[in-house]
Amino acid sequence: MGFLSNREVQNFLSDLIYAKKQVHKNCIDLTVKKIYKLKGGAKLDFGDSEYKEAPRDILKPELKEKDDDYGWWELEQGYYILKYNERLTIAPGQKAIITPHQRLIDSAAGQAARIYDKSGEITNNLIVMSEKISIKENARISRLFIFED
Repeated sequence: MGFLSNREVQNFLSDLIYAKKQVHKNCIDLTVKKIYKLKGGAKLDFGDSEYKEAPRDILKPELKEKDDDYGWWELEQGYYILKYNERLTIAPGQKAIITPHQRLIDSAAGQAARIYDKSGEITNNLIVMSEKISIKENARISRLFIFED
């Protein structure tokens, strides 16, 4: 089992914002497209017949200046779900792992490492542990590695 190179990994992602900044030796930075705030509770059971996701509200980024092209999310301490701009396409025998970007960790926020074995939209959690964090649209927030069995 080994990680694929940056050129190989790039072949499995679509909708990169700016490959020159996102593509690294063995990984690609993922960029944030949408952020949701959870409201209410979820339900989990053994057989999934009663499983219910927690409801969520989409948060709208706000422009700091009227001439800005991209807005900012001002997040308070708490738990969020985010959706990435990039879409994943992987083949049988391959898996993708998403980890938090070091800048995210250094900003007193984090997320779970997630393993994907299916193609499609990519989402993950976001945990803000500091009092507040500002995240700009399309910020590089996570890293994606692809490996083969």
